[in-house]
Amino acid sequence: MSILDTNTPLKIKHIVIVVLLAGMIYFGYTMYRQVKINTANIQTIASFLQQSQQAKVEPKPAPKE
Repeated sequence: MSILDTNTPLKIKHIVIVVLLAGMIYFGYTMYRQVKINTANIQTIASFLQQSQQAKVEPKPAPKE
C-alpha cells in the first residue's frame, strides 16, 4: 500500500500537468485565431472610419474659407 500511496500522487501530478499543458496550448491556439480574426476586423473598421472621416472632413474646410 505504501508503494501505491507514493506512486499515485506522482501519477496524478503528471496527469494534471499534462492536462494543464494541453489546456494552455489549446487556449493559446484559440486566442491566436481570435486575435487574427480581430486584427482583420479592426483593419476593416479602421478603413471604414478613414473613409467616413475623409467624407466628413472634405466639406468642413469650405465653410471656414
